[in-house]
Amino acid sequence: MLLNRLCKAIVHTTSLRLLGASSSLSLRRSFALYCMRNSRKTVLPITSSFLTRCRNYSDESESQSDYVKLPPLTDDKPLVYPSFFKSLRSFIQVFFVIKPYLDMDFVMNEFLEGAKQALHTVSHKLATEDYEGLEGLVTQDMINILRNKISMLSSEQKALIATQPDDIYAMFPYEVGVMFDNNNAEQKFVEITVVYYVMKGLKKLKENPQEISMPIGMNPQLRRNAFVCNYRFIREFTKGVESAWTVNKINHFMPDNL
Repeated sequence: MLLNRLCKAIVHTTSLRLLGASSSLSLRRSFALYCMRNSRKTVLPITSSFLTRCRNYSDESESQSDYVKLPPLTDDKPLVYPSFFKSLRSFIQVFFVIKPYLDMDFVMNEFLEGAKQALHTVSHKLATEDYEGLEGLVTQDMINILRNKISMLSSEQKALIATQPDDIYAMFPYEVGVMFDNNNAEQKFVEITVVYYVMKGLKKLKENPQEISMPIGMNPQLRRNAFVCNYRFIREFTKGVESAWTVNKINHFMPDNL
């Protein structure tokens, strides 16, 4: 079952940290004016008890009236699990293309820290429909797509989009790509797709684990608080061009809906 597989996939994200150490300084500068610089960094341990609860997941359907569901924000294919081959290719792109030829200071862990703050900032602006505040952070094409989709959501559904950094249970770079313009060999771009596992209210849950009275898959409150987010970042690395990371693809969805 999906939620059970999702929990198992969290374990595999640890190996993906080998891709490097952290987001380039330009990503942090790009979001510096928008992000919460003083937010406390938390380590999110993966405990055996959490995985045990996931194994007991039940796919017994719940009535639509039981809780508010967030439909996927876009029609893009939902990305949930790591891909071994894409991870291997990403490793090669980072250490044998990006670092030696495009940005010797690039470190994946730093990038992911900036990506975490980007999720917090962008998701809150989407939840409040502050599209002007997204200019420079998200491409205009993506803003237009999200505007049309979010306009059809209820206020309760819009509120589900907002994500706190402490809600992120795990995250990993799903794919790293280096692109060249066919008409201009000097023009280079890097795209990095990030997958986030989110549990709303995770901080409070970790502080009060005794509140979990049943396995996570059978606990309606926990099931309705589980989300996955897909963000794709792009930056131009053409020599002599000053560029910053922006988001050109966004999706939020609930595993329980897939």
